[in-house]
Amino acid sequence: MGRKILIVYAYPEDSGFAETIIEYYTRGLKETDANYLLLNIAQIKFDPILWGGYNSTQEMEPDIIEAQQHIAWADHLVFAYPMWWGGMPALLKGFIERTFLPGFSFRFLSGGKIEKLLTGKTARLIVTMHMSPKEYIDKMCAAGERMFRDAILNFCGIDDIETNYIGPIYKAGEEQKNSWFSDLQHAGKMDAER
Repeated sequence: MGRKILIVYAYPEDSGFAETIIEYYTRGLKETDANYLLLNIAQIKFDPILWGGYNSTQEMEPDIIEAQQHIAWADHLVFAYPMWWGGMPALLKGFIERTFLPGFSFRFLSGGKIEKLLTGKTARLIVTMHMSPKEYIDKMCAAGERMFRDAILNFCGIDDIETNYIGPIYKAGEEQKNSWFSDLQHAGKMDAER
Protein backbone atom coordinates (compact mmCIF):
# COMPACT_ATOMS: atom_id res chain seq x y z
CA MET A 1 0.00 0.00 0.00
CA GLY A 2 1.37 3.40 -1.00
CA ARG A 3 1.26 6.77 0.66
CA LYS A 4 -2.07 8.16 1.82
CA ILE A 5 -2.76 11.59 0.36
CA LEU A 6 -5.56 14.00 1.24
CA ILE A 7 -6.29 16.76 -1.26
CA VAL A 8 -8.16 19.66 0.33
CA TYR A 9 -9.84 21.52 -2.52
CA ALA A 10 -10.59 25.04 -1.26
CA TYR A 11 -12.23 26.98 -4.07
CA PRO A 12 -15.29 28.94 -2.88
CA GLU A 13 -16.35 29.46 -6.52
CA ASP A 14 -16.74 27.01 -9.39
CA SER A 15 -13.47 26.85 -11.30
CA GLY A 16 -12.99 24.55 -14.25
CA PHE A 17 -9.32 25.56 -14.33
CA ALA A 18 -8.81 24.55 -10.68
CA GLU A 19 -10.56 21.25 -11.30
CA THR A 20 -8.19 20.62 -14.19
CA ILE A 21 -5.23 21.34 -11.91
CA ILE A 22 -6.45 18.68 -9.48
CA GLU A 23 -7.09 16.27 -12.36
CA TYR A 24 -3.45 16.53 -13.47
CA TYR A 25 -2.11 16.25 -9.92
CA THR A 26 -4.14 13.06 -9.40
CA ARG A 27 -2.90 11.67 -12.73
CA GLY A 28 0.55 11.69 -11.17
CA LEU A 29 -0.79 9.87 -8.11
CA LYS A 30 -2.39 7.24 -10.32
CA GLU A 31 1.02 6.41 -11.80
CA THR A 32 1.91 5.03 -8.34
CA ASP A 33 0.27 2.88 -5.71
CA ALA A 34 -0.82 5.91 -3.64
CA ASN A 35 -4.25 6.08 -2.02
CA TYR A 36 -5.92 9.47 -2.09
CA LEU A 37 -9.05 11.27 -1.01
CA LEU A 38 -10.40 14.56 -2.33
CA LEU A 39 -12.17 16.83 0.15
CA ASN A 40 -14.00 19.75 -1.46
CA ILE A 41 -14.58 22.03 1.51
CA ALA A 42 -17.06 24.21 -0.39
CA GLN A 43 -19.39 21.18 -0.34
CA ILE A 44 -19.21 20.27 3.34
CA LYS A 45 -21.48 21.72 5.99
CA PHE A 46 -19.75 23.59 8.81
CA ASP A 47 -19.65 26.97 10.50
CA PRO A 48 -16.30 28.47 9.44
CA ILE A 49 -16.13 30.72 12.51
CA LEU A 50 -14.44 29.47 15.65
CA TRP A 51 -16.75 31.26 18.06
CA GLY A 52 -14.97 31.96 21.34
CA GLY A 53 -11.58 30.88 20.06
CA TYR A 54 -9.97 28.27 22.28
CA ASN A 55 -11.71 29.61 25.39
CA SER A 56 -14.84 27.55 24.83
CA THR A 57 -15.87 24.28 23.25
CA GLN A 58 -17.80 24.54 19.99
CA GLU A 59 -19.89 21.64 18.79
CA MET A 60 -18.21 19.91 15.87
CA GLU A 61 -20.33 19.16 12.84
CA PRO A 62 -20.16 15.60 11.40
CA ASP A 63 -18.32 16.91 8.31
CA ILE A 64 -15.63 18.50 10.50
CA ILE A 65 -15.21 15.30 12.52
CA GLU A 66 -14.85 13.37 9.25
CA ALA A 67 -12.35 15.94 7.92
CA GLN A 68 -10.21 15.46 11.04
CA GLN A 69 -10.33 11.70 10.47
CA HIS A 70 -9.11 12.24 6.91
CA ILE A 71 -6.29 14.52 8.08
CA ALA A 72 -5.23 11.96 10.71
CA TRP A 73 -5.32 9.19 8.06
CA ALA A 74 -3.13 11.05 5.55
CA ASP A 75 0.63 10.90 5.24
CA HIS A 76 0.61 13.90 2.92
CA LEU A 77 -1.74 16.88 2.77
CA VAL A 78 -2.34 18.92 -0.38
CA PHE A 79 -4.13 22.27 -0.14
CA ALA A 80 -5.29 23.69 -3.47
CA TYR A 81 -6.72 27.20 -3.26
CA PRO A 82 -6.87 30.60 -4.96
CA MET A 83 -4.82 33.46 -3.59
CA TRP A 84 -7.23 36.20 -2.54
CA TRP A 85 -5.95 39.42 -1.00
CA GLY A 86 -2.47 37.93 -0.72
CA GLY A 87 -3.49 34.79 1.14
CA MET A 88 -5.98 31.97 1.45
CA PRO A 89 -9.73 32.54 1.04
CA ALA A 90 -11.85 32.79 4.21
CA LEU A 91 -13.39 29.37 3.50
CA LEU A 92 -10.00 27.68 3.89
CA LYS A 93 -9.02 29.78 6.92
CA GLY A 94 -12.30 28.83 8.60
CA PHE A 95 -11.73 25.17 7.77
CA ILE A 96 -8.25 25.31 9.33
CA GLU A 97 -9.57 27.04 12.45
CA ARG A 98 -12.31 24.44 12.91
CA THR A 99 -10.17 21.34 12.24
CA PHE A 100 -6.63 22.14 13.43
CA LEU A 101 -7.75 22.36 17.06
CA PRO A 102 -5.81 21.92 20.30
CA GLY A 103 -5.76 18.24 21.19
CA PHE A 104 -5.90 17.29 17.51
CA SER A 105 -3.09 19.17 15.77
CA PHE A 106 -1.18 20.58 18.75
CA ARG A 107 -1.29 20.66 22.52
CA PHE A 108 -0.42 23.51 24.88
CA LEU A 109 2.07 22.40 27.55
CA SER A 110 3.23 24.10 30.72
CA GLY A 111 5.86 26.78 30.46
CA GLY A 112 4.52 28.09 27.16
CA LYS A 113 5.66 25.01 25.26
CA ILE A 114 3.69 23.29 22.52
CA GLU A 115 3.48 19.65 21.53
CA LYS A 116 3.13 19.22 17.77
CA LEU A 117 0.64 16.42 17.05
CA LEU A 118 0.84 16.16 13.25
CA THR A 119 4.52 15.26 13.01
CA GLY A 120 5.57 12.86 10.27
CA LYS A 121 3.23 14.36 7.69
CA THR A 122 4.31 16.33 4.64
CA ALA A 123 2.38 18.86 2.56
CA ARG A 124 2.03 20.68 -0.73
CA LEU A 125 0.36 24.01 -1.41
CA ILE A 126 -1.07 24.59 -4.89
CA VAL A 127 -1.85 28.28 -5.16
CA THR A 128 -3.56 29.84 -8.18
CA MET A 129 -3.19 33.59 -8.63
CA HIS A 130 -3.72 36.48 -11.00
CA MET A 131 -0.22 37.85 -10.49
CA SER A 132 3.10 36.30 -11.33
CA PRO A 133 4.83 34.20 -8.66
CA LYS A 134 7.88 36.46 -8.97
CA GLU A 135 5.78 39.54 -8.24
CA TYR A 136 4.12 37.78 -5.29
CA ILE A 137 7.49 36.79 -3.84
CA ASP A 138 9.28 40.06 -4.58
CA LYS A 139 6.55 42.55 -3.65
CA MET A 140 4.53 40.63 -1.07
CA CYS A 141 7.29 38.36 0.30
CA ALA A 142 4.92 35.39 -0.29
CA ALA A 143 3.26 36.44 2.96
CA GLY A 144 0.16 34.26 2.66
CA GLU A 145 2.11 31.13 1.78
CA ARG A 146 4.64 31.78 4.54
CA MET A 147 1.84 32.24 7.09
CA PHE A 148 0.23 28.95 6.03
CA ARG A 149 3.53 27.07 6.02
CA ASP A 150 5.11 28.49 9.17
CA ALA A 151 2.25 29.59 11.45
CA ILE A 152 -0.10 26.68 10.71
CA LEU A 153 1.54 23.61 9.18
CA ASN A 154 5.00 23.81 10.82
CA PHE A 155 3.37 24.87 14.09
CA CYS A 156 1.52 21.53 14.11
CA GLY A 157 4.58 19.49 13.11
CA ILE A 158 4.07 19.20 9.34
CA ASP A 159 7.43 19.49 7.57
CA ASP A 160 8.80 19.14 4.04
CA ILE A 161 6.29 21.52 2.45
CA GLU A 162 6.41 22.21 -1.29
CA THR A 163 4.55 25.01 -3.08
CA ASN A 164 3.34 25.28 -6.66
CA TYR A 165 2.43 28.81 -7.69
CA ILE A 166 0.13 28.89 -10.73
CA GLY A 167 -0.11 32.35 -12.22
CA PRO A 168 -0.90 34.71 -13.64
CA ILE A 169 -3.77 32.51 -14.82
CA TYR A 170 -5.86 35.26 -16.45
CA LYS A 171 -3.43 35.73 -19.31
CA ALA A 172 -1.91 32.26 -19.65
CA GLY A 173 -1.89 30.66 -23.09
CA GLU A 174 -2.24 26.95 -23.80
CA GLU A 175 1.52 26.38 -23.75
CA GLN A 176 1.85 27.89 -20.27
CA LYS A 177 -1.17 25.96 -18.97
CA ASN A 178 0.19 22.71 -20.35
CA SER A 179 3.50 23.41 -18.61
CA TRP A 180 1.70 23.91 -15.28
CA PHE A 181 -0.36 20.75 -15.82
CA SER A 182 2.77 18.74 -16.59
CA ASP A 183 4.51 20.11 -13.47
CA LEU A 184 1.52 19.16 -11.32
CA GLN A 185 1.32 15.65 -12.72
CA HIS A 186 5.01 15.24 -11.91
CA ALA A 187 4.41 16.71 -8.42
CA GLY A 188 1.68 14.15 -7.78
CA LYS A 189 3.98 11.33 -8.69
CA MET A 190 6.82 12.73 -6.59
CA ASP A 191 4.56 13.26 -3.57
CA ALA A 192 3.39 9.66 -3.77
CA GLU A 193 6.98 8.40 -3.91
CA ARG A 194 8.47 10.55 -1.11
